[in-house]
Amino acid sequence: MTHRHSDTPVARTDLDRVQVRQRVVDTLQAAAAQLPDTGLVEDLVRLLWEDPHQAELDLRDAVAGLARGLWGPAFAARDDHGDRVQIDGKSTRQVAASPGQATTLFGTVTFPRARTRPSGAGASVVPTEPIRGLTPGGMTPATAGLSAAIMARLPARDGADLWQRICGAGPATRSLIRLTAEGGQEFEDQADDLLAEIRNDEDWHDDAVALRVSRDGTMLRMHEDAW
Repeated sequence: MTHRHSDTPVARTDLDRVQVRQRVVDTLQAAAAQLPDTGLVEDLVRLLWEDPHQAELDLRDAVAGLARGLWGPAFAARDDHGDRVQIDGKSTRQVAASPGQATTLFGTVTFPRARTRPSGAGASVVPTEPIRGLTPGGMTPATAGLSAAIMARLPARDGADLWQRICGAGPATRSLIRLTAEGGQEFEDQADDLLAEIRNDEDWHDDAVALRVSRDGTMLRMHEDAW
């Protein structure tokens, strides 16, 4: 599926990312400099005195909420295509937005997701989903990568619990299971090329009878007929 739409400025180089990150840091530092005048520092000291464990978790959740507040408008901004979009050479018109969600390192971000529909009849499509880089299950690349590493070491239920303990939010058990299924399917879709690369890069013992492949830390056992 090919889309044609107006471009929206996006940080594409390492230099751009450094600049954007520094602007975020400068903004937060400027806000932090005002904290003594608000009495918030004294409130934090009181919370630390009463329950240091919960106080730190509360601060973590507040920072994550700030990050979600930044990500939401950023995701929504990718939907600004105008009234009509060309998809596969066909004109589509914009229809009412539907709620969209992305699972990030900071929790679930909700944003309005623009949809378009072919002139006449046909199912609506979401032109910018590939641009956001989300997995089919709605995870960001960073979230999917960390989830894959966790799933390589823990069962899905324990992995979801670890997400909650570290980040206060994260993918549910069923989302982690879906991610491994998506990874397995992606591997299978490219199995011929990937297995050829593996065979070319590795030295196999003559008596080898099985192969185990690691993809982002997730172990995939290959059936003997796959060869």
